[in-house]
Amino acid sequence: MLVSHTAQFIFLKSLKTGGTSVELALQKLFLPQSVMRKQLYFEDETGIVGARGEAPSQENYWHHMTALEVYRKLGYRTFNRYRRISIVRNPFDKVLSQFFFRLRQPEGFAADKGKFNAYVRTAKRLPVDRNIYSIKKIICCTHLMFYERLQEDFNAVLRELSGGEHREAELGRHKAGFRDKSIPYQDYYDPDSRDLVAKAFDFELENFGYSFAGKGLPAAAAAASGQQIAG
Repeated sequence: MLVSHTAQFIFLKSLKTGGTSVELALQKLFLPQSVMRKQLYFEDETGIVGARGEAPSQENYWHHMTALEVYRKLGYRTFNRYRRISIVRNPFDKVLSQFFFRLRQPEGFAADKGKFNAYVRTAKRLPVDRNIYSIKKIICCTHLMFYERLQEDFNAVLRELSGGEHREAELGRHKAGFRDKSIPYQDYYDPDSRDLVAKAFDFELENFGYSFAGKGLPAAAAAASGQQIAG
């Protein structure tokens, strides 16, 4: 997560959504210290960078803090005054991405599909992360970017944060490359794993217009309600 006191925004870093790429780009533009993929917690008068790397939650601020954790540390006045930004992704694609990130060494479609469906059935925790961009199921972000059009959404947010000074910035590709993207995510699912993911991510499917078919893009206007949280 990032906080910029100069540009007055909070970036809430969700799971498997390109968050590291966005975080590093925002850090480079709005926070003056060095930018590294792995780094310790940093804070000064310009803002805050949550720790990235080994055991980051042992720090005062860390990368995947929930909105409630950030709210409690910053205080309700600052949290509600600043723009709050996060990223969402089609849950069916997101779960497969998490699986390959953990697998690291694919063995081929048939073997990977079997392992994936076993993973969905037995995982103690799927990458459900709505508490990063919502508090008690209230979406608290003023701006939500969508993974499916991340570069476009990022540039739009960037222009607003910078008052038009920065028109665009190319996002890097961090923590990517573990999966063959030529195979549609739908091909990996069996009926049971599809139902399990749909049940786990019912909130996301209802609020962001995502579906298993994955056709089209969700409507951003319906997602970023940006409700304030009472003190």
